[in-house]
Amino acid sequence: MKLAVKYQVKMIGLFAVMFILSQIPMFGLILLTELNKQRNLVFNLYESVSYLVIFGIVFYLVLALADRLQIIGNKGFLKPKDFTMIGISFAGMIAINMLGSLLIRQGGGETTINQMALNELFSGVPFIVAIAVVAIGAPFMEEIVFRGMIIKKIFAKYPRLGCVVSIIIFGFLHDPTNLGSAVIYFGMGSILAILYYLTDNIYTNITLHIFINFMSILVMYSGLS
Repeated sequence: MKLAVKYQVKMIGLFAVMFILSQIPMFGLILLTELNKQRNLVFNLYESVSYLVIFGIVFYLVLALADRLQIIGNKGFLKPKDFTMIGISFAGMIAINMLGSLLIRQGGGETTINQMALNELFSGVPFIVAIAVVAIGAPFMEEIVFRGMIIKKIFAKYPRLGCVVSIIIFGFLHDPTNLGSAVIYFGMGSILAILYYLTDNIYTNITLHIFINFMSILVMYSGLS
């Protein structure tokens, strides 16, 4: 009993550490962008390189912890059946976003508050930095923290309960402000949690998340968002 409690405490502590690490790239980007705005400057090459170096260190630390905890690296990469699950999940994501967007427009809005904030933030960020943070860093770190740590480690004996907790935390951290945004973020969290529960392979989640975020980056930088 004592060993089980110690294990849970250890996993929760590691979750907290990995969560904090996963938030550093975005908070650093917000801080740097705000400083540039105050000085009426734009992202330059020196800032981009320095930021990417720091991002790389944080990214490595999260991956190293995940590998040590056997969240990544122990299942191999994708199997043929995983692509079917990714395709079904992607279709679900599209449906959820369409429904949420429809509800937002019916309420007089255009997109979620969270997406509006991201659009504003990345308007002054180089494309390569956005790709690193949003299309690579976020998928790996969010899946490791919100699916791997919660479902596989903290709730290892009760993975279904872990899925529920994962969905709730993921949804609220994206700051839904109305029914439409709640449908989008809790819906996305549900699809990602179920995908991980069914496949038990973090790489299926990472692949889907990369694809979704990469498309979002393309939309933002094409001026269509």
